[in-house]
Amino acid sequence: MRAYRKELNNLEELRRERIRIKAELKHSSAIELLNPFSKASGTKNSSKANNGIWGTISGVLSADNQLQTGVALGKQLLKMLRKRKEKANANFIKGDKKKDSILAGIAKEVIVGYLIGKAVQLSFKGIKALIRKKKKA
Repeated sequence: MRAYRKELNNLEELRRERIRIKAELKHSSAIELLNPFSKASGTKNSSKANNGIWGTISGVLSADNQLQTGVALGKQLLKMLRKRKEKANANFIKGDKKKDSILAGIAKEVIVGYLIGKAVQLSFKGIKALIRKKKKA
């Protein structure tokens, strides 16, 4: 695994590369360095390629750091939440009944599943206890 993206063959090339990087950092602003889509941070996507699911997938796969991954996923998540909120507002204006959220449905499923599992577990323990009692008697 390479530690650096360029192949430097001798100390002179290393010194030139360090000088070039220092000059680049000196002349670039802090905002540009923190921007995950700036040239300095090494983005590989064009603005047209960032639309839709394929743009998200390519953004996640080509991300160089966690910030770029978060930005690629966060855009689609925010867009999805915005659409969902607009739809809920439109339904509220029309007077439609508000549906339960997805998270509430998942929470109900988990809780009911847990309770059913506990009931089955306790019933097996009770049956075992009854069988042991009858064997002893």
